[in-house]
Amino acid sequence: MTATSVSTSAPASAPAAKDGLERIVARCGLAKDRAATPELVPAAFKPAHTRVVAAQKTADGFSAALIYDRSVTEAYAALQASLTAAGYTVSRSENEGRDAELFLERDGKPAEVRLSAARACAGASQASVAVGGEPEGD
Repeated sequence: MTATSVSTSAPASAPAAKDGLERIVARCGLAKDRAATPELVPAAFKPAHTRVVAAQKTADGFSAALIYDRSVTEAYAALQASLTAAGYTVSRSENEGRDAELFLERDGKPAEVRLSAARACAGASQASVAVGGEPEGD
C-alpha cells in the first residue's frame, strides 16, 4: 500500500483573510504561510488571534503548528482554560516562561501542546499540537 501525502499549506498565490497577526509575523520573522485547512484544528486550540500555519489530519487525530499573539505564559493560560472547558483533562503541565507544555486527554485520546517564545518577540508565541496516537516523550 502506498501512502499519499497532502500538503495543507496555502499556496503562495492564495489570498488569505487578515487574522490580526500580520504585524507580529512581520516583526518577529515568523511563518507567513497559513494552513489551507485551518478547520482541522478545533476552536479550543485557537484562542482569539491565532494563526494556523500548518495542519495535517492523522489516522486518529491531527497535528498542527500555530502562532499566538500573546506571550508563552498568556497563551498557556488561555489554552489551559479553553481546553479544559472543551472537556480535556490535563495530565501534566509545565510553564517555564520561554516554553511550556500541556499534556492532555479527552475520550481516551492523548493531546499535547508545546509552546515556545516566538524568537525575540515577548508578545508572541508558537506551538506544535498533536492529538491522537501515542504521546511524545519529553
